[in-house]
Amino acid sequence: MKRLAFIAVAGVALTGCTERQTVQTGYVPSASFAALAAPATIFADNDAAIAHYLASVGRRSPSDREVNDFPGARGSQLLLFSAEGLEDDAVRDMQWRLLIEQAEAGIRVKEAGLRQRCRRSGNSEWTTTPCP
Repeated sequence: MKRLAFIAVAGVALTGCTERQTVQTGYVPSASFAALAAPATIFADNDAAIAHYLASVGRRSPSDREVNDFPGARGSQLLLFSAEGLEDDAVRDMQWRLLIEQAEAGIRVKEAGLRQRCRRSGNSEWTTTPCP
């Protein structure tokens, strides 16, 4: 009986460790975002790439920004940034996910994605569906 209790407790402890590791990495999968066409432009740096996307909502700087090395792709980084509190009656916040790589004269966007939080839906979760 003691063995079964130990196995059950160990299983719960391991599950908790796994969840914490996922949170610590900050990795957000591309499936959580609607795919955008990556621009053919080579940007001078991360800030220039971010500014390219923020211009569409009239912002110069992000509300939030996170940069991480992308697992499994040497020299690639994952940029996650958002524009919050938009002056739009449908979309409250927008968040972009860019997978970038070093290019000869700067950086290139390999993948781009977008998701948003809707103002009128009563739900504060990120979504890829159009806001009502």
